[in-house]
Amino acid sequence: MEVKNSFNIMGKKYNSINYIVEGLLPVGLTVFTGREKIGKSFLLLQLAGSICNGESFMEHEVEKSEALYLALEDTDARLNNRMRKQKSFSENLDFITEMQNGESLEDILHEYMNKNPKCRCIVVDHFLLAEAGAVTAEYDHDLQVARKYKAIADSYNISLILVIHEKKGKANSQIEKVIGRGLSASADCILRLSRNDSTTIATLYAAGRDIEESNLVIEFDKKTCRWNPSNVELVEEIDYNLSAIINYVVSKKEVTMSAQELASTLKLKLNPVAIASLLDRNKSILDSNGISFERGRTNGKRKCILKYNDPVN
Repeated sequence: MEVKNSFNIMGKKYNSINYIVEGLLPVGLTVFTGREKIGKSFLLLQLAGSICNGESFMEHEVEKSEALYLALEDTDARLNNRMRKQKSFSENLDFITEMQNGESLEDILHEYMNKNPKCRCIVVDHFLLAEAGAVTAEYDHDLQVARKYKAIADSYNISLILVIHEKKGKANSQIEKVIGRGLSASADCILRLSRNDSTTIATLYAAGRDIEESNLVIEFDKKTCRWNPSNVELVEEIDYNLSAIINYVVSKKEVTMSAQELASTLKLKLNPVAIASLLDRNKSILDSNGISFERGRTNGKRKCILKYNDPVN
């Protein structure tokens, strides 16, 4: 047993925390999660391109370096199309789109890093396609899997990003949405992309041992396939239904609908009375997000009139 005195620890000089994306993506193991089909792959391709081209990512400075993207759900043609739109291609960016029979993710990472020591970031999208059965409901099992890949990331001084779909159903916190509690427990960083289906606005949640917890509000540009910072101030932790309404109004600028129409359009599991009550109770939150709310009538029918007042305009 080795006992270390606090003065011995304080008497040594240690390297500062190493970031690939300053304040957002540290060296080590990162778990990136979110629902299916909400733009995770677009965001990660943009991230990889920013790192390889030395461009800021979501207004955060990056360390220019080489990167590897295991795009196991994509084809070369799809990657070609996305990179052309994003302008995210680079001679520093490599891809693997399929794994050969008998290949393990662990072996691929070691082989690639031994041949490409300048690589500082590897994205595995999707992790369960690279290692089937890696994430389960068993805490101890997932913990050992996470420790294995964290050890690989630490040994090569890289940021290793494992992409997984988030847990379905309600959760008490952002981190509880990560499938595999053992996976999130050992990760240096958790990134979660959340978005309502009816809007292009999303929240990128970030938390970790050495980064400040944050919610970055971002918006998807369909023409360029890029995510960009948004000036909309949303609070991710508010009621999901209210957050969905706020995001929708911000994207549409003005909405005049009955409570029933809101529920149907946004796929909210609330009855019209509950939606009207939700809006009445949270006028202060709506106002803080630049949204005015009033009741009215159109053609004799009760309507919710919501308007977004963009502070920039």
